[in-house]
Amino acid sequence: MISCNENRNPEYKTGVGVRVEIPSGQFDLHDESETQIPYIFNKAVIPNLNDESIEFLVLSEHLKKNEFLQTQPIGVMQLLDKKSNQKHYVILAVPSSGDYKRVRINNFNDLNSKHYFIKQIVESWYLNKDGMGSKNLISWEDENYASNLINRKMRTQG
Repeated sequence: MISCNENRNPEYKTGVGVRVEIPSGQFDLHDESETQIPYIFNKAVIPNLNDESIEFLVLSEHLKKNEFLQTQPIGVMQLLDKKSNQKHYVILAVPSSGDYKRVRINNFNDLNSKHYFIKQIVESWYLNKDGMGSKNLISWEDENYASNLINRKMRTQG
């Protein structure tokens, strides 16, 4: 297992360090919607990045809450929350470590060509998790866009 100290810089040469916030199969305890459904993948965040508009979905086996791991972003889904009119970014990532890497996706092209069903499941789940029609899909972008987005968010906070 690869872990990091929360006070260290969460970026690594091999990817981005994240902390699991909601393990797969668990509910979001802060969600006040009437139709709550459990997360289908592990939801994670970059430690010390105080930006609720960005989150990670780690495509792996069930991970423990607050577990730290290195991830490799493979794409990003941009959503528009209709209620708040705010953009929301969901970065799809795979673990950098072979210990947790169960899905063999290396980049956005792999996601689109070999594992398109995963993309469809994630999109459908997110568009409807807060109620049908609560979000609009803006676009899907590749791993380069995801990396640039992460770097931009970290610079604006820093």
